[in-house]
Amino acid sequence: MIRIFRFGFILLVLLSLSGLAQPAEKVEVFAVDGELLKQGQRVNLNSQWAFLFGEHLPVNEISLAFSEGKFNTITVPSSWNDEVAKLTEQRYQHGRATYAIPLSFTENIEDPISLYASFIAGAYKIFWLPNASSKPQIIGQAGDLSNGQHAGLKGQIHHFPASSNGLLVIYVTKANMHAGGIRQPIAIQRSDILQREVHQNMIIRSLLSGGLLIMIFHYLVQFFYSRENLTALLLAFVCFSALLRGVSTAGLLEIFIQPISMRHYEISIKAEYLSVLYMSVSYFGFLCFLMPRLVPKRIVWGAFGSAAIGTIATIIMPAPLVSSLLNYYLAYLGFWCGAILLVIIIGIRQKRRFAWLILSSALILGVGAVNDVIASKNALHNVYVVEYVFYVFLFFQAQLVGLQLKESREASIVLKQEKLTLQRAHSKALMESHLDFLTGLANRLALTEWIEAFEHEGSTPPKVTSVIMFDIDHFKSVNDTYGHDVGDEILVFVASLIHGYSLRASDFKCRFGGEEFLIILPGAMIDKAKEIAESLRGTLEESIAFRKGDTEIKITASFGVAELNLATTEPLNTVILKADEALYRSKNSGRNKVSE
Repeated sequence: MIRIFRFGFILLVLLSLSGLAQPAEKVEVFAVDGELLKQGQRVNLNSQWAFLFGEHLPVNEISLAFSEGKFNTITVPSSWNDEVAKLTEQRYQHGRATYAIPLSFTENIEDPISLYASFIAGAYKIFWLPNASSKPQIIGQAGDLSNGQHAGLKGQIHHFPASSNGLLVIYVTKANMHAGGIRQPIAIQRSDILQREVHQNMIIRSLLSGGLLIMIFHYLVQFFYSRENLTALLLAFVCFSALLRGVSTAGLLEIFIQPISMRHYEISIKAEYLSVLYMSVSYFGFLCFLMPRLVPKRIVWGAFGSAAIGTIATIIMPAPLVSSLLNYYLAYLGFWCGAILLVIIIGIRQKRRFAWLILSSALILGVGAVNDVIASKNALHNVYVVEYVFYVFLFFQAQLVGLQLKESREASIVLKQEKLTLQRAHSKALMESHLDFLTGLANRLALTEWIEAFEHEGSTPPKVTSVIMFDIDHFKSVNDTYGHDVGDEILVFVASLIHGYSLRASDFKCRFGGEEFLIILPGAMIDKAKEIAESLRGTLEESIAFRKGDTEIKITASFGVAELNLATTEPLNTVILKADEALYRSKNSGRNKVSE
């Protein structure tokens, strides 16, 4: 009996289709392989469907419409825009259509099966009309059929109560700004397996989107710590463009925006178009900064400027106008893709680092893009891979940025080390220029700078300052008798006594010249200076300044002290001169004494 009904249904459909008016083509009954369904395989209903644009024809009237030639045919999956172009110049206009296809099952299916609408552009409602029934069953629906807006995930699963042959009917209403129709396969599969596959696909998409988000933050952090390197920022923008496109085409963006804006559909469409603007330009800039001096900067900034102008225009223009300019957006994308290829070729010819690696990754992405274009046009090939290939592409770019950042970091470390070495050398040279090379005491240059700082740098000097000047007695005869090497060792010995004396950090001590030494004691009265001078004089007198074998040399020194009182407004150099005069009084009065 079932076979009789099946044969009758097929015969009825064939007779009906034979009367379709031109340019209608014959709609064949789609034979669903029940054995494949039992095995859990997916059956895609890729075929010629009956197509009527402009109305949602009641399901019960479809058979009659077949006989009256109201239906054209259309390949599913595909965009209906080419068919609409035959009827109206406004191929992106708001519109509705009816799809229908007769199905026959080669075997009875006992397991629950479901219908998967992977991507119907717009709102839709799906009916199933069994052959033995005049009452259509609603399989599922999504979106608002009155305006075509569909704020939800692309890809919906609907229980399919197909226990016999019948007619599958789909009403579609598309909103402005979108290529309408059944854009990806309508599929039938065992419910348990389909649910599992769709859930797995959703998990993968979520992981991919999450991965893109992590990459964006990762590259932004890299840019934050290396702001002179724009490659990380531009790669973050490439990832942002991919994420923007992914969430908008999947319907996620609409879901997020719907609670806060009634224009969620328009925003989602514009976001998808903006991603077209951003992706190619940001990657073009990425390559130009990765391989510097390859392209004039004015061209790079011109590319960024064109993207900025395109962004402003896309935001301001009405959404239907934006969609009508789709070919211009694609031309813009194609132009910058050509520019990217040209940059890579120039980089290869100039033997730039990374050029071949960039070409390899670009070719992988290009193959994925070509595959998806073919899949969107060919009903027999519906494998979309660009979204996954893009991650392989990003992996290559991440390696490039990582290598560049590693080199930049290594160069930065080398520069820091060189800077530190130069700073140390400078400090050493500066210190040596202010120190007496023999005694390690300050020299006359350091004395001059110290006096200038003491008198002119705005610090409040102490009310009194004392100066000690002393000279080794009969030093010339020591040099003449024992040689200058012994004389130098005696000078070092005197300097060691000064270094070892418990002077304050604020006190200044220097070799004034030859065998003459100077000590300045800020804040010390002249009595304190005389006490220190007497202590040093006694130590020198009691010490052996040089000893080698049987040779021992003892020395004495003559001291002069003077005091600077701020009330006199005398410069410090005058007081030093007074100390020097007191020193000569000590020499003239018998040496080895302290005078003031």
